[in-house]
Amino acid sequence: MPEPLQTVLYGIGGYGRFYVRFALDRKQHAIELAGAIDPAARQCATGATLVEKHIPIFSSAGHCCAHHPVDLAIIATPPHLHALHITEALAQGCNVLCEKPLCTVVDDAVTIANARDRADKLVAIGYQWAYSPAIQRLKRDVAAGLFGRPLRMRSLVFWPRTVHYYRRNPWAGRLRDDAGRIVLDSPVMNGGAHFLHAMFFVLGDTPADSKNPVDICAELYRAFDIESFDTAALRAHTGEGVEVLFYVSHCVAAEAGPKFTFEFENAVVSCDGPGREIVAHFHDNSVAAYGKIDHHSPGKLLDTVDAIRTGGDATCTVEAALCQTLCANGCHESVPDIIDVPPRLVKERERDGVRWRWIDGIDTLLTECFSRGRLPSELGARWASSGKLIDVRNYRRFSARV
Repeated sequence: MPEPLQTVLYGIGGYGRFYVRFALDRKQHAIELAGAIDPAARQCATGATLVEKHIPIFSSAGHCCAHHPVDLAIIATPPHLHALHITEALAQGCNVLCEKPLCTVVDDAVTIANARDRADKLVAIGYQWAYSPAIQRLKRDVAAGLFGRPLRMRSLVFWPRTVHYYRRNPWAGRLRDDAGRIVLDSPVMNGGAHFLHAMFFVLGDTPADSKNPVDICAELYRAFDIESFDTAALRAHTGEGVEVLFYVSHCVAAEAGPKFTFEFENAVVSCDGPGREIVAHFHDNSVAAYGKIDHHSPGKLLDTVDAIRTGGDATCTVEAALCQTLCANGCHESVPDIIDVPPRLVKERERDGVRWRWIDGIDTLLTECFSRGRLPSELGARWASSGKLIDVRNYRRFSARV
């Protein structure tokens, strides 16, 4: 059995807790936690666990690598710090697995790719769906032309969030943090990122490739008391003319999705929600099933460890992750001034001490948009307004006013 990779973990709160639990599982032999980097580590329960297990907490990758040889850095810090931490880890000679998104502005994607190439190390981006065997099987058949030419991709996800959700940390719902760094937190950048990314990823020509959008038109709405938006509908196109539609909201009364419908020349591929199979219905009435999407497995970590050991490629590279950052940046370019939903449509209730907020009727409206392939303004919602069509070909610098 190969020796576990010596690993440093950036960020032990949030999703970082998953990696701590995995690393401390005696049954796994993929990684050994050499240390953690988190300025607030000693203020949380996970930090206490690390201290109890005699796992050191460092101030930087350089400090850690000076004490321990490190093979892999896992980045589970806030999205607007990803570029800083990826490049810092690469400079210390570490391979990297970074949680989604790749980065918050497209400018940083170029910096990350250059740093990776200089270090000659692997950088994998942890969009969970990209590592799912069901998505991988589907992607292979798309690339092989089994379904014919792709025509239109549609995805929808409603994830209700509480008022506290936007108060849980200093950057939630922010466009910039207190230090002036661009955050752009939103369900497009953060909460719904996996599902937006997946539409471009399955269209990629190679296993580790994605298509990129060439244009974007968005509608961005806000009902929570935040700087950014909590509800969005967007339309993008690939260079091959495939239409990509995404509908997402944190300001809904009930959860729905993620679900999708991918239309091809010879088939329609769909998944109706969590726990449901991906199924392809061909126009000749034949059917192919691809299995359920694996949402919460350690697949991305194990895949990355295997690639490092064998000298293989990352399943989701920097280039394959760029599509989602392009979409998020394009949304803000398309709608410089986020639209506040009319107060009469904003509803709120408190249950068990938790305050929930939702936009009355938004679930019905966006579901109809999903079904018909339209944006809210195209269906006549009086308060809805479309953004500008933004060309994101050769887009290298985020310039929206935020």
